[in-house]
Amino acid sequence: MQDHSSEVIHQEAGRHYYVEALMKEGENLDNLAVAWQMPDEPPPENYSPPSPGPYLAVPSEWISRD
Repeated sequence: MQDHSSEVIHQEAGRHYYVEALMKEGENLDNLAVAWQMPDEPPPENYSPPSPGPYLAVPSEWISRD
């Protein structure tokens, strides 16, 4: 099993950070998830649950206003 972890990036509470994940479609069972290590917790392992939605936001300019 490959580990697709990035290098350590220290973040500060209360600041916003841009996270981008790119994926190339394969044949079957394609999946993409993003997770990060929370303070005082062990690093996530492969197949750990993704980071919960309340920690994520979509920039307003990306939201369709049809």
